[in-house]
Amino acid sequence: MKLIACIVVRLHSKRLPMKAFRELSVGNNSITTLDLLIQRAKSVDSFDKIVLCTSENPQDHPLKAVAAKHDINFYAGSERDVSERLAETARIYGCDAIARLTGDNPLVSFERIKLMLGLLNSGYDYIRYDKVPVGFSPEIFTLAALESVRKSMNLEESEYMMLYLYNPVENNCLLMRVNEGDYSHFSVTVDTEEDLNRVQSVINDLGDRTMSNSGYEKVLLDVMSTHGQAESNYINLSSEVKYPENRIITFKDYLIDMENRRGLSDKLIVNAKH
Repeated sequence: MKLIACIVVRLHSKRLPMKAFRELSVGNNSITTLDLLIQRAKSVDSFDKIVLCTSENPQDHPLKAVAAKHDINFYAGSERDVSERLAETARIYGCDAIARLTGDNPLVSFERIKLMLGLLNSGYDYIRYDKVPVGFSPEIFTLAALESVRKSMNLEESEYMMLYLYNPVENNCLLMRVNEGDYSHFSVTVDTEEDLNRVQSVINDLGDRTMSNSGYEKVLLDVMSTHGQAESNYINLSSEVKYPENRIITFKDYLIDMENRRGLSDKLIVNAKH
């Protein structure tokens, strides 16, 4: 199976304007959240192609220069239909598996991409991590699974495609457990100024491991559980989560939904590397 990494990003954001270009400090260097994600993705040899996927809206045109700077591919497609961008890039580059990355998640783990691809090749449709912080889990799926869910969902709401792909009633889903504890109420995603500060704090404790894949997962989870990060990374259970059809649910109800899906999915326990 050929695997394409699709970095989905746009520059329009109400809660944290131009968040892809907001800067973080990694050691003595200043780097944007998007540059950090791209540099970390380029260290993964399991990706056949890396494509920055954005929209045709003129406000997103500056992203083409970012792709050129990093010598990765670029695709501008539908503004509302995120799934079109993923499906089309996979077709263009002849890939039958997709790793969806988002500009919101610069600290996503790449440590087990090769293992995940092998498992996808064994017959699974969709694979993600289990009980890890929001923004930490990679997710990979087949192009065939994406094309199938595109037939059943409102394509203008395909930003919620995870809820359609991670559907063990319809798809063969696998959850990988890489840790002993439950970190699903923590977050390392960037959507607000508070999130940005939180991620910077995590990076400060990660140090040089921020740019490394070897042993990355254990170090990050140790940081969140033992280095004074747990309380600051805790997501309020009453906070809002957007769902399809303009529904708003609480984060508590979101966790319940994820637990229901978890109960119907296959599981694989792997040990976090030291």
